[in-house]
Amino acid sequence: YGTPMMIYLMEVASGAAVSPHLPDGWVTVGTEVNIRHLAATPVGRTVVATATVIEVDDRSVLFAVEAHDGDRRIGDGRIDAAP
Repeated sequence: YGTPMMIYLMEVASGAAVSPHLPDGWVTVGTEVNIRHLAATPVGRTVVATATVIEVDDRSVLFAVEAHDGDRRIGDGRIDAAP
């Protein structure tokens, strides 16, 4: 599983975590990404990303993110995003 695809999945999870709280038509845009790719994913595994809001201010939302391949954590880090 490629690192860019994992980061993309983490960005999608981050957006989904706050989308119910944004005005209609708004999305988040990642402004800073700090991610570690911890392990290779065997072919055929499904990767799932989760995002948890850890800080909110007037201009950004900070997320703790993780990616798992069904057996183990393959990535983690933080994403700062602006709505």
